[in-house]
Amino acid sequence: RVNPSATIHAFEPNPIIFKLLVRKFTFAKVKLNNCAISDSIEKKIFYENIFNLTSSKLPIAFISPLSI
Repeated sequence: RVNPSATIHAFEPNPIIFKLLVRKFTFAKVKLNNCAISDSIEKKIFYENIFNLTSSKLPIAFISPLSI
């Protein structure tokens, strides 16, 4: 353990993945945020891969857009 008193902050914009994280990390030292982070304030399209649990800000073939 590097620092047992540290708090981990996780950011996940995909609501399905976020729900999985909520179930997995039930202890107080992990703070989960259902959002994406950026260096600018603007609305973006986030592309959700419908075949596996990967997603991207970049368009990829066979994915559906998820507006965040």
